Amino acid sequence: MNQRSTMRAKPADFRQVYIAVGWGGIEEHYGTNWRVVRRWIDEEGRDGLIAARAAAVDKQRRRARFRQYVLQERLEVRVLSA
Repeated sequence: MNQRSTMRAKPADFRQVYIAVGWGGIEEHYGTNWRVVRRWIDEEGRDGLIAARAAAVDKQRRRARFRQYVLQERLEVRVLSA
């Protein structure tokens, strides 16, 4: 029996979803286990995928810090003007 034929194929949108949700949410998103996700990561190209995810997380963190800074500035302006 050919085991490869019974394996679940990597979804077409796997790269985009992995970059967006990361390891913590990918299993639930596709309803599969970590071994399948690990195989998909290897098929997609582990190093490139990890680098793309790291860049996306860095971008999210920068946006969050900027929003926090802007909100803090607005709060200080309101407190000073009150």
